[in-house]
Amino acid sequence: MSLQSTPILSDACFNDLRRLVHRLAGLALGGNKKNLVTSRLLRRLRECRLASFEDYHDLLQAHPEEIHHFLDALSTNVTSFFREREHFDFLLEQFHDWRRQGQQRFRCWSAACSTGQEPYTMAMVLDEAIDASTDLRILATDINRQVLQHAREGRYSAVEISQIPTAYRHRFGGENRADERLRSLISFQHLNLAHPPFPMQGPMDAIFCRNVLIYFDAALRKRLVDEFRRLLRPDGLLIVGHAEGMANDVAGFATLRPSVYRWLGRSAT
Repeated sequence: MSLQSTPILSDACFNDLRRLVHRLAGLALGGNKKNLVTSRLLRRLRECRLASFEDYHDLLQAHPEEIHHFLDALSTNVTSFFREREHFDFLLEQFHDWRRQGQQRFRCWSAACSTGQEPYTMAMVLDEAIDASTDLRILATDINRQVLQHAREGRYSAVEISQIPTAYRHRFGGENRADERLRSLISFQHLNLAHPPFPMQGPMDAIFCRNVLIYFDAALRKRLVDEFRRLLRPDGLLIVGHAEGMANDVAGFATLRPSVYRWLGRSAT
């Protein structure tokens, strides 16, 4: 097959790649995702000057350093500023309640931060409500190293920034970049959610893991939610995507509203 022709992804190779991405990252790709896998990996085949998907699968086996390119290509990175805004409004309400109770130290985690809009939104909302005595830090993690680098830079297009409400948009000044104060509140780190337990010790006040659980099978979802239980402090928040349910994983959580849960610090009896 010449490099100029378009490689065809066979069913056998597709299934091999599905099993590999599930083992490495916990992503459960359905049988209807063949076109998606084809489109996302074609560019990498061309960059590696490979003639077939079978050659690429062999490359993955022979050269483990290629794995992170493979996972970057197949991970989904749909995000925007203030996406599902009611989650951030609720976080701010809870933040004020905690501060009225005398709390000064806050730790939040954006578990699949993509290009950074979610943790920057968290930072914008919470930073408006703190003073010099408040210790606020936001951990932001993702499996995709390319999007993490984008997030660390904090630079966004005018179209992306237009999604920010006017009251917060002043945070993005020269060259459409998040200001230094916001960037100082966030630590961006590489993390594969498919392999708990994680190195963090907690306790976390709030964990955002939105539009991620839908890509994992039931066994991995359970392990991940168990890890959230370990890391959350009693009364802490777990916020998932509106399209995600936790019907089988809510032991010890109180449902505050659809997709928002409070960790009670104990298993259900």
